Formats: sequence, structure tokens, C-alpha cells
Amino acid sequence: MSPEERLRVDHLVLAAAALDPDDQGAFLERLPEVPDTVRSEVRRRLRAAGSLPEGFLLAPATELLEAACAEPEEPDPPPPEGDERYEIGECLGVGGMARVYRAFDRQLDRPVALKILQATDPAPAHRLLREARAQARVRHDHVLDVYETGELGGRPYIAVRLVTGGTLADWIDERSASLEQKVALVAQAAEGLHAAHREGLLHGDVKPSNVLVEQSADGELKAWIGDFGIATEIETGRADPGGLAGTPQFMAPELLRGDPASADRRSDVYSLGVTLFQVLTGTLPPGNGSSPFPASSPAVPTVPAVSLPADLRAIVERCLAEDPGDRYPSARAVGEDLRRFLDGDVVEAYADRLAYRLTRFAVRHRALLAVGGVSALLLAAALVVAAVLGVQAVRANSLAEKRRLQAEELITFTLLDLRDKLEPVGRLDLLDDVGGRAMAYFAAVPETELSDEELSRRSVALYQVGDVRMRQGDLAGAEGPLEESLALARQLVERAPEDTERLFALGQSEFWAGYARWERGDLPAAKRHFEAYHDISEHLVAIDPEALDWQLELSYAHSNLGSVLQAQGDLPGALAQFRKTLEIDRRLVAVAPDPERAEDWRFELAATHNTIGVVLERMGRLAEASEQYAADLEMRQELTAADPENQRWLEFLGTSHQYLGALALARGELADARPHLERSRELFDGLVARDPDNGDWRYKLAWSELRLGRLERAAGQPERAREAWQSAEALADELAATDPEHIDWRLLLGVARLHAALLPGPPPSPSEQDRLGPLDPLERALEVLGPLAAEHPHDRRAHRWLAEGLLTLGDRARWTGDEAGARSAWSRAAEALAPFVAAGSAGANDHELLEPWLRALDRLGRGDEAAAVRARLEAMAAMGIAGEPPPEPPPESVSAPGLAGGR
Repeated sequence: MSPEERLRVDHLVLAAAALDPDDQGAFLERLPEVPDTVRSEVRRRLRAAGSLPEGFLLAPATELLEAACAEPEEPDPPPPEGDERYEIGECLGVGGMARVYRAFDRQLDRPVALKILQATDPAPAHRLLREARAQARVRHDHVLDVYETGELGGRPYIAVRLVTGGTLADWIDERSASLEQKVALVAQAAEGLHAAHREGLLHGDVKPSNVLVEQSADGELKAWIGDFGIATEIETGRADPGGLAGTPQFMAPELLRGDPASADRRSDVYSLGVTLFQVLTGTLPPGNGSSPFPASSPAVPTVPAVSLPADLRAIVERCLAEDPGDRYPSARAVGEDLRRFLDGDVVEAYADRLAYRLTRFAVRHRALLAVGGVSALLLAAALVVAAVLGVQAVRANSLAEKRRLQAEELITFTLLDLRDKLEPVGRLDLLDDVGGRAMAYFAAVPETELSDEELSRRSVALYQVGDVRMRQGDLAGAEGPLEESLALARQLVERAPEDTERLFALGQSEFWAGYARWERGDLPAAKRHFEAYHDISEHLVAIDPEALDWQLELSYAHSNLGSVLQAQGDLPGALAQFRKTLEIDRRLVAVAPDPERAEDWRFELAATHNTIGVVLERMGRLAEASEQYAADLEMRQELTAADPENQRWLEFLGTSHQYLGALALARGELADARPHLERSRELFDGLVARDPDNGDWRYKLAWSELRLGRLERAAGQPERAREAWQSAEALADELAATDPEHIDWRLLLGVARLHAALLPGPPPSPSEQDRLGPLDPLERALEVLGPLAAEHPHDRRAHRWLAEGLLTLGDRARWTGDEAGARSAWSRAAEALAPFVAAGSAGANDHELLEPWLRALDRLGRGDEAAAVRARLEAMAAMGIAGEPPPEPPPESVSAPGLAGGR
């Protein structure tokens, strides 16, 4: 068996051992592409592990995997006999390789604990000696004292301080210990751990059973951290980079991924967080330590709803961050935050708590969510995690209650944590199946049987079901779970109207319900939900004006309302909302408490500059729009320079270049437009090459091709224009085929076909004719745009582009002498735009709509109306901002569009 196969066996043994023995066989059979030799070896080791004296996942992997490599060949050794110095007493504990006995040191007249190996093999003996040397290096009031090493009956031992109160694991269920006492014990252990770090040691196996506790006569509790058996030097890393060490359920993700070289003191901080969670709740965080595979979520996990103060949950969440950079920098920092909690002060972690929630960027706009690609192995790994989670129980009074809570947590985990892993590999169908089962499960368990914490978890799971269905294009199927999520969130807030966590959760549910309406084009309904989200955010700020997270939520809320108003054509109203967002974003950037959030908030600020630029451009205030786009681009370039491989940064850098290039193109500044548009296409082409299935990236690449085609046409390069537009149409065809109901995909397809109709050329080949059908590109464009506008009567983009197509159709009819057909097409164009541009309407100042409206009126000979529209455009130019209105394009051309959905 190769080293890679042996390591894989180790991984699978650790994962399978967490399952009930009856489920292990089925688990092994379901694993994809696992050789029979590997399965056989895993089964053999599991049989051996079943005879070990301690639960398999409760001892260091280094010891237990070694012990599981062979069946036990001899019974447990008898207790050792004492010698002249030590009198041996009762056995205090048994591990994978050693036993601990109470003893009395006759020479120094004191009680001690002797850790004695059960075997005389050189390798375990060497580890025991290394443990003694490491632990003896650390002199601290909360690190267990090592007295000496030696041999008894040929077996090596370590003599340490005798602590009679058991371990921290024994105090998990101790009803006499208060929450404050348990917190104080973990804080003491953190101080001892920090002392080890200062000596250059990583403990590597921090867990409750390695923290000893003693209670004094007056009831005071004291903790010592011990068992440095797998401790390593911080600078040199682990001695066996290909193996496993530590206790899986307490190991940091970077160690479970098989990357021991990346371990540092923050790996111990992660284990300390798991320890804290278990001591306080009696259980482990869902999934912890059970997966030997890599995870990819960039966010801090949300600790499941348990009866913990918010401050303590925030501390645990920061310790358990996936990215070591998001954790506490040291064990001392953990201890200090725990002391702040005990003293009644605000803990540092609390300010970070909401910054990592899923909706942080989704609230701004779904297009801001970019998930990096993962491999098929990661998909399999994620499913293994889910399988292991299914057997991790929350302690409860009955088996039925235990399984119900377990099911709720598994559903929430699957929908929250696995979604970002499954989406990039095209397997959201798996989550949709989970969503369907979740809905059936929720229907079977009455809400009256659930605690508030469980109702909250169910509400979150339901809006995740809705989000998954929206991503699959099932907008109708998303509404049910989103409405149920919203109803639960409202119910919880009614019970505690000033509870900020519940208010926040209600805000998220309002957002997702509104976003579903937004996706379906129901702008009035979306606006109602977004207004409710705005009111909740304002209330949160009123409760705690200094909370930066609530200010961020309010920023998002103003942006949501601005987006709806913009889509409805109310540009002044949208601009007012976006300027409020800009004010908040600038303030947040100025007071960002750490570099990471400063970076994220600069990203948000750049997006707000971009959004304001879009509105100003549509209002004809082109110089102001250019300034906003330039500010956006400058920030994007700075972010990308600091992290050139960040795909999210690259995506929005491409968008920023596209906006500036499109604006220059609209103003006839072809030399200025070209470098921006070429750079935009280069960036999106590179991103699509990395992940060809990312629809948002293909969508933006298509718009880059459309604009470059217009640039080439204006520059007198029709063949280059044709090539770019054909590429855009091919991308649009692919996107529309994946989701025929997606409004943006359909609109792009119609616009791409409309562009394809602008250039004359040779007739299509027979194969192209079969693909395109009998209609020419213009008719095929109207075949898409006409129904789209009819289905979405409030969508100004669909009506604007329908009008452009009808204007072109009328011009073509005029060229052929069909005056009646021309006037009919022009009249239909005017009818499509009239509701949006009438005096006093929301779109009365929308430059993008007024310009084609003016062309329609001129062609129809409606001189008085055309004069009024021209006066409006001239008044906008007279503001000294927009400059002269752009010249009327040739009859067959299409005026420059805004980048639909470009944010």
C-alpha cells in the first residue's frame, strides 16, 4: 500500500469511527472511488479500534491509529509494582498508550501522579520522554508540574503533580459548577497554554480531558493544562508532516486538511474554542473534528443556537474561525476576553460577530457573491462531513429529543455550510433534495414543540432552502420556505421586540422574501419587504448607535431601496438612497477596527460609488458619473494590487473598467474607451477560464463583448465588431438555455441578437440556418424582448431594449418603402416607452429612456412632443454637468446601454 493510500486509510478510519457501528459499513460502501484494498484495511482497523480502552475519537490520533494498526495480541498489563521510592495506588485513568496511577513519593514525602507506559516499545517511550521534556520547559501556575522521569519494572514513567479534582471533562456535567466557574477554568487553561506558546511550544492536543481541575477547601477551582505528549516546536512544525496528530474532534481545519506545516499557536486557539464550547454546552460544535478533508468556507462559522450569552457565543465563533487569520492571535487574547465577560465588560469578539454572516454581501446584491471552485474530492468530503454530523448528538433527556435536535442541526449545517461547496461543482440538486426533505420534516414536527432557539434555527434553514431554489431558477418554489421563514422570524420578534439578534434575523428574512420578488420582477412587493428591512435596520441602530454591524445593515438597506427605485425609474429617489449608503460607507471605512474589515468596507464603498455613477449617467450627468466611476476603479485597483489572485476583486475590477469604458464610448471618446473595455474583457475571459460554469462571469464577459463590438463598429472595423457580437450571442444562448426564466439572461439574449442585426453580412451556412431557424437576428431579438416586456411591465430595461428593436424594425421597413409597417413599429416603440417617460413619472429624467423616446417621436412626426422632450434633455445639459446630449445615432444603430445587472 502506498503512503498516499495509508494516509487515506487513516482519514477514513477517523471519519468512520464517529459513526454508530451499525452505520459504518454503509458509510464505507457509499464512498466514491475507494479501492477495495483501502476499504478492507479500514474495516480491519475499525475492528481493532473497537477493543481500545478509550473512545476512539477522544484520544490523540497518533496513538490510536498506531494501536489500531494491529489486533491486540496480549491482555492489559497488570498494575506495576512499586519500588523503594514510589508506593503505587489506584489507577486514575487509561489512555491509548499509558495509564495514570496515584502514587506516593516516599523520598520527598508527597503524593504524585505517575503516567506509566503499558508497553516497552522504543517509539512510545521516546514520545513519553519528549512529553516530559516539553512540559517541564513551561513553568506557570496553570501548567501541570513535571517532577521527574524514570522506569518502573522496565516501563518508562513521568511523575507529575497529583490533582485530585479530575479533569475539565468531568466538570462538563457538574451541576454544582456555575457557568462563570467553567468560564474561569477555561480562562486559566488559556493562560497556561499561552505560557507554553511563549516557550515556543504548540500543545497540539488541547481538550477538556487534558485540563486538570482541583477544588480547594473554600470551594475555589483551579485549572492546570497538561499532557504535552504531541507538543512540537512552533518554528519547526510537526515531526511527521504526512501523519495525523491531535484529537480529531478538537483539531483545527488546517490540520485536518493534512497541512501540519501551517500550524501555529492559532491552531491551539481553535482547540481551545472547541473545549470552551463543550464545557459550556455539554456537546461539540456540529461537525467538529469529524472530517479529515478540507473545507473551503471563508467565513467564521455561526455557533448553533444554544443557551449561551451572546458574548460567549461570539468568543467561541472567533476561536472556531476557518481561517486562522480570523481567530484570536493568541491564547492569552482568549483568556482576556473571557475575563472581560466575567467582569461584565464588552468582549472584543462581539464586534466581529455579525461581520461573517452569509448575508453580509448578499444583502447588497446577489451578484456580489462569488464562490471559488472546489474539486470533486471536496464534494465527496462535504458529504462525509454531513454523514458524520448525522450521528453527533446534542445531549437531551430522551433519544427522540436527541435525534430531533440532531436533525435540525444537520439540516441547518447542510444548507448553510455545504451550499458554497456544492454550487461551484453544479450539484445544487443535492441541496434541493435536502430542502425538500427539510420542508417535509418541518411539517411533521409542530412548532409548538420547539424552543425559541430551535425556531430561530428553523427560520434560518428555511430561507436557505429558498435561496438554493432561487439559485436553481425555481423562483416559485422558493416563495413557500421564504414566507415560512419570515413568519417564524416575526413570531420570535413579537416575543422579544428588543432582542437585537432576533431583529437581525427578521431583517434577513425580510430581505430574502423581498429578493425573491425582485428576481421575479415584482418590484412593488420587493419594495415592501426592503422597506421593512430598512425599518428594522434603523431600529437596530437606534438601540445601539455605536454598533458598526447595525450601521452596515442600514447601509445595505438604503442600497436595496435605491436599487428598487432605480429599477422603477425613480432616479432622484434612487440617488438619494445611494447617497445615504455612501455616507455610512465612508464613516465605516474611517473607523474600521481592523485591516480586514477596512478592506471589506472599502470594497463596499467602491460599489456605492459605482451605483451612484450608474444613476448619474442615466440622468445625463455624465461628468459626475465619470468621477464616481473613477473613484470606484481606483479602490478596486488598490484592492486587487494587494491580493492579485482574489477572484472577487478581479470580477469587480473588470466591472469597474467596463463602466468607465462604456461611458467614454457613449461620449464618443473612443481612444479613452478602448483600454478599459479591452481590460474588462481580458479579466472576465480569465475568470471564465477558471470556472466556465459561473453564470455571472459569463454574463459580464458577454457585455464586455457587446461593448467592444460597438467600439469596433464606431472605429470602422465591422468584422471585428461582428466577431465580438457573435461571441456575445453565443454566451447569451448558453446562459438562457441553463435558466430560460432568468430575466437577466433573457434580456442579454435579446440585446445580443439585436446587436447581431446591425451589421450586414453573408447568409448563414446550412448548419447555422438549422441553429437559428428561419428568422433573421432582428426578428429573433424581438421574439425574446416582446414577451419579456409583457411579462415584466415595470422593468424599464426590457421596455427600453424592446423600443430599440422596434425603432430598428421601423427604420428597416422605411428603407424598403413600407411606410405603414415603419409607422406601426415606431408607434409600438413609443407605446413601450410612454409609461416610463411621461412628464411627472418616475422616469421623466432618465436619459437612457428619453433619448430613444425622442427618436420615436421624431420619426412619427410628433413635433410638439419631441420639442418638449428635447427641451428636457437640453435642461439637463444646461445644468453644466452632462454636456451636450449625445448626437442621434444612425437609424440602424442601437444607443449605448447601461450594464444591466453589472453591480
